Amino acid sequence: MGFDYFYGFMGGETDQWTPYLFQNNKQIFPWIGKPGYNLTTDLADEAIGYMKELNAAAPDKPFFLYYVPGGSHSPHQPKAEWVEKFKGKFDMGWNALREQIFANQKRLGVIPANTQLTAWPDDLQKWDTLTADEKKLFARQAEVFAGYAAYTDHEIGRVIQEVQDEGKLDNTLIIYISGDNGTSAEGTTVGTPNQYTAYNGILDLPVAEQLKAQILFVDTGTGLSAQVHVPTVYPVQDV
Repeated sequence: MGFDYFYGFMGGETDQWTPYLFQNNKQIFPWIGKPGYNLTTDLADEAIGYMKELNAAAPDKPFFLYYVPGGSHSPHQPKAEWVEKFKGKFDMGWNALREQIFANQKRLGVIPANTQLTAWPDDLQKWDTLTADEKKLFARQAEVFAGYAAYTDHEIGRVIQEVQDEGKLDNTLIIYISGDNGTSAEGTTVGTPNQYTAYNGILDLPVAEQLKAQILFVDTGTGLSAQVHVPTVYPVQDV
């Protein structure tokens, strides 16, 4: 945070419940004894606290805050109430939702009105060909991803609200960068509750095993990737 203080994780990702976390050059464990702890909220709290302290000590001093939450990079680990907000929202399936997203992008002017939606690839299953268990799993993956994105956006809003509450919003340059690469191919075609399965050669974790796991998912599969990568289709691979 800023040039004088650091609070965060060093790698490209970390567990949101028990993060590999550092305060300056000291490893810390703030989740111990705190049921319901989540790093996404903790990072926002730290950013807000930093600005409040600076404003109290030197309200006219310019500040630099580099605030980087983990979402929506894997692991996808929002609080459960944020996932619940999206329950059933993706039951129509990825083909129908993809068309809805495309239409909304045109309506909002995100893409030109004459943009053509890319054809659905033959090597990706259509929603109506999936089993009931596959639909249940993939809808759940979408709910978790959406919940994580919304949760992250909410915490970013809290940080910006603090700037406004201090009366500094009109004199602050805010650069918002959505810097991740979107859905990632470690989830292969069916997703995975742990991306290290792919790194260890397990490329298709059975749907039944994932449903039994009853955990929040880490990487979505390529069907869901096509759903959220509009107007293009395929995910990208971390290298």
